[in-house]
Amino acid sequence: MRRKKSGLKCQDQVVDSLFKSYFEKEENLGDLSVLVSAAEISGLDKTEAEAFLKSDEGSAEVRNDMKNWRYRYRVDGVPFFILSAEDDAGAEYTLSGAQEPNAFTQVFEQFLRK
Repeated sequence: MRRKKSGLKCQDQVVDSLFKSYFEKEENLGDLSVLVSAAEISGLDKTEAEAFLKSDEGSAEVRNDMKNWRYRYRVDGVPFFILSAEDDAGAEYTLSGAQEPNAFTQVFEQFLRK
């Protein structure tokens, strides 16, 4: 599938379509037809999208990425946030799972102190 050629705009459209399907239409995101419809609405070829979703293409890459993220950042929950400042010599803070707003405030204050 030409996913790499589709770009970020297409990815955003797929995510928006999936959110609408799940939160507004209460559709099952595990249903192949819902996923194919989201791809088609976003401008991807319906036949290619369905073939991709039925295949194992990309699954090894996803499993490898999951392993790397789990190892590098100790990701073990969702949502997972990585917060970093471009001018802070690579300092990063991570927040795993649902967090109270105060947790983010504390991280932002640490950035401001540096």
